[in-house]
Amino acid sequence: MSLTSRIIGITLIALVALPVIFVMAAFFMSLADIRLRKHNPSWIVLDRNYRFVAEIESPQGEIGYWPAPDTLPKTLVAAVLAAEDRRFRKHIGVDAMSIGRAVVNNYIRKKGFSGASTIAMQTARLQRGGGGGLFSKVRDSFAAVWITVVYGRDRVLKQYISISPYGNRIAGAPCASRRYFRKPVQDLSLAESALLVSVPRAPGRMNMFKPEGFAAARARAQFVLGRCLGYGWIDSTEYRQSMAELKGFAIPPKDIRDESWIHAALRYKSMLHGGDALGVGKGINKGINNRINANADNDDYYVGDSVKKQGLVVSSIDIDLQKYIQRELADYLDRYKAGDVGSGAMIVVDKNSRQVLAYVGSGGYFSFELGMHDYAATKRSTGSLLKPFIFAYGMEELGYTAATVLRDINYDFGEGSRSFIPANSDREYLGPILYKYALANSRNIPAVQVLKSLGVNSVYRRLTDLKLADDDGRGGYYGLGISIGGMYCDLTSISRAYLTLGNEGRFGDLVWFKDDAAEHQGKSMGSGDMIGLGQYPADSRYDNLTSGNGAANQYGDIANPRVKQVMSPEAALMVQRFLSDPLARLPTFPREGFFEYPFAVAVKSGTSDGFRDAWCVAWSERYLVAAWMGNADNHPTKRVSGYNGPAPIVKKVMLHLHPKERDGLSESAFPAPEGFRPLSICRLTGLRADMFTPYVTSDYFAIGTEPTGVSEVLRVLPIDKRNGLLAGSGCPEKVREFRSFLSLAPAYESWARAYGLPAAPRLQSPLCPGERLPIDYHVEITWPRSGARFFIDPEMPKEQAFLPVNCVAEPEAESVLWFVNGEEHTVTNPPHTLRLPMKAGKYALQAGVAGTPVRSRVVRVGVY
Repeated sequence: MSLTSRIIGITLIALVALPVIFVMAAFFMSLADIRLRKHNPSWIVLDRNYRFVAEIESPQGEIGYWPAPDTLPKTLVAAVLAAEDRRFRKHIGVDAMSIGRAVVNNYIRKKGFSGASTIAMQTARLQRGGGGGLFSKVRDSFAAVWITVVYGRDRVLKQYISISPYGNRIAGAPCASRRYFRKPVQDLSLAESALLVSVPRAPGRMNMFKPEGFAAARARAQFVLGRCLGYGWIDSTEYRQSMAELKGFAIPPKDIRDESWIHAALRYKSMLHGGDALGVGKGINKGINNRINANADNDDYYVGDSVKKQGLVVSSIDIDLQKYIQRELADYLDRYKAGDVGSGAMIVVDKNSRQVLAYVGSGGYFSFELGMHDYAATKRSTGSLLKPFIFAYGMEELGYTAATVLRDINYDFGEGSRSFIPANSDREYLGPILYKYALANSRNIPAVQVLKSLGVNSVYRRLTDLKLADDDGRGGYYGLGISIGGMYCDLTSISRAYLTLGNEGRFGDLVWFKDDAAEHQGKSMGSGDMIGLGQYPADSRYDNLTSGNGAANQYGDIANPRVKQVMSPEAALMVQRFLSDPLARLPTFPREGFFEYPFAVAVKSGTSDGFRDAWCVAWSERYLVAAWMGNADNHPTKRVSGYNGPAPIVKKVMLHLHPKERDGLSESAFPAPEGFRPLSICRLTGLRADMFTPYVTSDYFAIGTEPTGVSEVLRVLPIDKRNGLLAGSGCPEKVREFRSFLSLAPAYESWARAYGLPAAPRLQSPLCPGERLPIDYHVEITWPRSGARFFIDPEMPKEQAFLPVNCVAEPEAESVLWFVNGEEHTVTNPPHTLRLPMKAGKYALQAGVAGTPVRSRVVRVGVY
């Protein structure tokens, strides 16, 4: 065979083989396109009154891909088929007639361009994500046949409707219908359907939000309606009506997320994505301590499967309230610049349903320094915010009642060489203080006393029930500082925990979706049940909140496994009463101040060390309002506390939520626990009060827990008028008189005298005949304890830098001689308090009764 013959043969073989290889390659590659792919939908988030607030992309960063309804609307089907594939019901994925027409028009007659892609072919291409070209078209043709044979025409049509592009990054007609027409796809008219299905022909050119794009889409829709008429799918009357309707369409408004909603939208994004999308501590504040920057836990919400699967979700938040709080917080922070407060956050929750009604993460996302940071999700020092839980546990585990007396005097709670000497925020002491007064006045020293009695590890374990602490056994790491700000929590977690106190000890996650109740009860909402924009009244009424199924969503449903009893109802109710009693807050917090309301409201504030964080939480019978203020870089404010910082705006918001109760005519107190009865008690001893008791209060007690003894704190004693000491029986009547005194334990005598209270003298007057000086004394230094260490405050003026050393002599001595490092230092009269100058060094302290050999034990302390 000649060379020429060989060349001709090879050429012929190549001419035959190459097309075969081309087709076979397309065929085998199409096998990868057989499966109809599932896409994760994006979400349109509405407020509780069904108004647009945000659009959240899918975890893949896509918009749309909502599943089409099981039964496709006839109007949409007619418009799609007229626009894309009139013989869809007659071929198996590839339309031979369309291919022939395209070849004739495009390559023989050359009359413009005529496409031959069927809906099945377009579906295959959209799923694959490839471009055009001959090879891709052949591959799509094979894939179109595969998916039509495997899934059937209806499934293919639903897939196409769900993933086709509709401009503005929107994929799928169901999502596009919500964005452009504010209605579910099932409710589209023929004219709306024709306009909608026109967009996929050129999504970029037919931008429905722009005048030129909308005009192009409407022109294409007229063509689609003409096809429907020409194919005989509609009559002339329906055609004219649809054309008239089409002519009356206006450019759809473009929903824009309000600034007040940005942090809330990020929170919802995190919930719907099932991960951390809050952005807290990422890219900003990198220099701040990790414990301050730490993200809020992602387990403070519940997202049902049906909520995640549907593209439209109705949030629990009311956008009117959200905007109001954002505006008020921004204005408040702007006015508070003199206090060096740069940031703030607020949350409002319906107390009974646990639905979050407002979530404001900063004073302004764009308006304030580092306003992009979500401070409602940022862990900060809690100050005094954990005290109510500690006091509740004390009532449960230790049997403490409103009549329990705690000490509010200078005290060292440390052990060994480690000191722990808490100070009250006002640097004052209230002496013997009743349980409810200690909590309502937010006294630090009594709180530490209760915590130490309970045990730090025990309290830490119980705080895990409230999701305020991790189940890591690190209670000892925080120590007694848990009660005064040693632990860090975020505002969202604090709000969730405080709902437990307002709901009789029942703890549950916050509810972020209005339809969450329906989800929990097993009533899932399919795509056909999604509630449309603009379909319901837009007036917002905060005092008429209902669950997604229209019934009152009452908190505490015993059948709800997401709610559990974590403390006794009695303890929660009593703590609620303590924190709502204006009289119990005296003298720390004034009457008619930021904590007092014309209706029942429990209030607790918190201030961290150095005035870095200011908190306030208040709740009524219906709402809980919580706020935090501070600075992003954790630098101190100018003495802004929870009372003078966030409390005023919390009160303003709470009054806004209760417009009908501002007149003060509503019930003014929370109910007491069932079976508790009221009793008058002495404020200094916690015993029953009688007609002679000078300081009286009343509270409720369970039967069997009420105090039994009668207070004898007021005593009338004979006094020698010459020196004010006790007058014995031998004193002449002319120098004797009877006076009223408070009979307090020796530990409180120094405190009482320092605050000008009439403490009873314990020393007999030596001027009275027949009186003998005591022979036996017992002297003990009561504060500080041996081994304590003190650190000099460099900002303290030298004239105020001293260490008070207290002692008690039994019986009371007229004078006490103090020894410092074995040398005589000074002599004191009652009350026996040595003011030792604060100078660095180690000191051995001892007290003795002057003129006698009686000495106390040596107390050794260090000053650094």
